[in-house]
Amino acid sequence: MAPKPRGGASRRGNGKETKARRTRRPPPDPAPAAEGAPAPALPPDGLEAAAGGATELLRNFVINRRQRQRLDVDLVCGSITQVPADAYAVGIFRNVTPDGAAGAIDQELNGALGAMVARRMVSGEAGEITSFPTGRHRFNAGSVMLAGLGSIDSYDDARLEMVGENIMRTALLTRLDDFAIVPFGAASGTPAGVALEKLLRGFVRALGTVPDGRLRGVRICEVDPERFDQLQQAFYRLLRTNLFDEIEVTLNERRLPRPEIPRGAVPSPQPQAVYLLIREEVTESGTASVVASVLTAGGKAAIVQRSQRIDDKWIDQLAKDLKKLALSGNGVSSEYVRKVGTELAEMILPADIRDTLADETRADGSGCARPLVVVHDGPMSRVPWEMLHLRDTVPALSCGLTHRYNGPALSVAKWRDERRRGP
Repeated sequence: MAPKPRGGASRRGNGKETKARRTRRPPPDPAPAAEGAPAPALPPDGLEAAAGGATELLRNFVINRRQRQRLDVDLVCGSITQVPADAYAVGIFRNVTPDGAAGAIDQELNGALGAMVARRMVSGEAGEITSFPTGRHRFNAGSVMLAGLGSIDSYDDARLEMVGENIMRTALLTRLDDFAIVPFGAASGTPAGVALEKLLRGFVRALGTVPDGRLRGVRICEVDPERFDQLQQAFYRLLRTNLFDEIEVTLNERRLPRPEIPRGAVPSPQPQAVYLLIREEVTESGTASVVASVLTAGGKAAIVQRSQRIDDKWIDQLAKDLKKLALSGNGVSSEYVRKVGTELAEMILPADIRDTLADETRADGSGCARPLVVVHDGPMSRVPWEMLHLRDTVPALSCGLTHRYNGPALSVAKWRDERRRGP
């Protein structure tokens, strides 16, 4: 009797045999197949059909390429906090308060993540991985890995590959069974597909670097349906490349309902902050200029960066004049503040940066404005940022303005919580 042929379709690509099989939910009361009858094959356009279907999700879709290692990949349309895993992996920028997926995790941990970042216990340097246990929190993960993305003014998409490699290496060295991750880059405007590809290439490169390292699976989460569709398309495309030549991948896709009631006492959501990172550069000839970067907020966040030459002597003179006014005790008029604040914005900030900040910090239809966080170096600390006027918006008076010093190496912050007045 001839052996019963295996299910699936065999193809050849990149010089290596590829076998793909697709397992669906069985229909009720299936009729038994005759002995020796071939199993149905995946049509040549199987992946394209799966990608085009809006409601159809793949189950146990296996890509077998003479594997050295097996890896389960779950694409989940839902919040990362709903997915059980050994660890969660999220990205953070240096001097930027956790938001997005990191903010959702911070909320579940009652602000523990934000407190660690505020005290500089986590630096956010590019490629740095900080892992801490979740302890007795009611949480779906035993630990959280914070992956540093570096400073917003030097960020680019290529950095994600290095960060992904370090995340996977950390998971292998600590012998995790699996971890869940939200593709980084949404806050910087990186397309979802690009972020996923960079991370996956880093994952694959790290899999072969740790002897006897084994990881059962990775769960890739995205709460936004549009970005989730982009992740699907990007992953289907990568399956046709040689990225997984040495790995057997089992793909599962799920859509989760939105959580109805958050656990614990949750304060009212605060507006997402806008970040202005600004530093001074001086050439050998003594010409001074500023490099300004803005990390916008909201669903279409992006990084805008520009540079402009400045008059360093004008800044010094302004600081001296304001000091004299403060010592005189006479105060200043609102007209003077408006005039100096408008001139200050034009002298310090490039036009594109001014326009972006004005749009981002202006109050919306509900009357809510976004706070502005200025992250500056030593020379830019001379600037009276509270006087800044952007068109008809005064950030310091609308929703608040705070400073953060962007130094080369800062120690862990120390303060008494009872003496802290506010963020």
